[in-house]
Amino acid sequence: MHRDAGSDTSPARFQIIPGLFQSFLNMLPDAALVIDRHNRIRAANKAAQELWAYASNQMIGRSIGQVLHGPPDRGQAGWVGHVVSNGKFESESQCDLRALRSDGREVPVEIHVRKIQIDDRPLNLIMVHDISELRRTQSVLSESEAMYEALVENIADAVVVNVGPRRVFVNQAYLTLHGLADKSEALGLPVDHFIVPEDRDLVLSRTLARQKGQIMPGPYVYRIQRKDGEIRTVETSPVKIRYRGQPAALSVLRDVTDRARAEARLSHLASHDALTGVLNRASFEEELERCVSVAGSVSVLIFLDVDNLKHVNDTYGHRTGDAYLCQLAKALQGQVKNTQMIGRIGGDEFAVLLPGSTVAEAQATARRMLQALRSIALPYETDGVPVTASVGIACAPKDASSGQDLLRCADIAMYAAKRRGGDQLAMFDPKLSMVA
Repeated sequence: MHRDAGSDTSPARFQIIPGLFQSFLNMLPDAALVIDRHNRIRAANKAAQELWAYASNQMIGRSIGQVLHGPPDRGQAGWVGHVVSNGKFESESQCDLRALRSDGREVPVEIHVRKIQIDDRPLNLIMVHDISELRRTQSVLSESEAMYEALVENIADAVVVNVGPRRVFVNQAYLTLHGLADKSEALGLPVDHFIVPEDRDLVLSRTLARQKGQIMPGPYVYRIQRKDGEIRTVETSPVKIRYRGQPAALSVLRDVTDRARAEARLSHLASHDALTGVLNRASFEEELERCVSVAGSVSVLIFLDVDNLKHVNDTYGHRTGDAYLCQLAKALQGQVKNTQMIGRIGGDEFAVLLPGSTVAEAQATARRMLQALRSIALPYETDGVPVTASVGIACAPKDASSGQDLLRCADIAMYAAKRRGGDQLAMFDPKLSMVA
């Protein structure tokens, strides 16, 4: 029987094996650390080992305050732990973080913190970026504008200087990033010219605010469209400068497209079942509670359990059983609309949420699903044992007023269908609770 699990709607929940999670950490181009609630390191990727010059086993268990130092006027371990726990800075000066390497050298860095969960343990994922080159650029700028321009022409990151809403300086790396052949294609244009429309307000407001000397949050990410039409993701943190006697904003743009794609993949794994690609239980229950809690709304839940999947696993092996579950998920997806959601609740249990549907519409959808599953069952059947499904249907607010109760009612109805021989659907009835 389906068992209820407490829902947790705050941080992301990773339902993936540790080896797969470590592999995704190693794909990230920046250093990445996983920190527990005591601010101790539980995982580090290869880039982190290179940044700190430690072997992997030398980093595990260390306090975050041992490897990251804050501004000189702050307490070290306590302040860094506070930043990690809250995931944000109080002011611009708190971006002054330094990675303390094993050889004693300190490297200026910026961090991004995201709360995650692995096996129901609250953790923090910290992305750490070496900003040594940016700091050197800013230092040279304060000494000599001419020397600065000569330097930034040859650094790897793209550099742009904006005065007001116009671009007045770019380096060669900026041209390469945007697919431009000559500076004349960039200078004099509006600040937001190469930025995708959805991100323009963000970039323009931050750039102008920085020129006015306002304190802004740390690095932020936005998307650009190159001359050839390709979309790239960049990260920047504008600083206020004076350029040829005028207040200006300098931005160093770093191409983080690969990182953004890897993080998007991690985010997908946090909310989706790794085998079938549908929503995992935690994410499905979160959506279920959200829909049911809307006053005056009607939601219908279909709960489906595979009949005789154990026989498939015992006869052909679990790999074949997994292949069937993937086909089942694909078949279910072919029967739902964009506003309807599918989740894998257990090993062979799936649920389909139909917001705003009538019971009659839900019954019709369930019958189409049963027919779709019959059409894929033949290769998995043997010894006269059919591979079908039992389906239970419950409706909110008629049968339940919370997502968990609605799931329980649909589960009870599903078992009624299974007791009748399976390959059919049953509607929830309060009398079934006494039988269950």
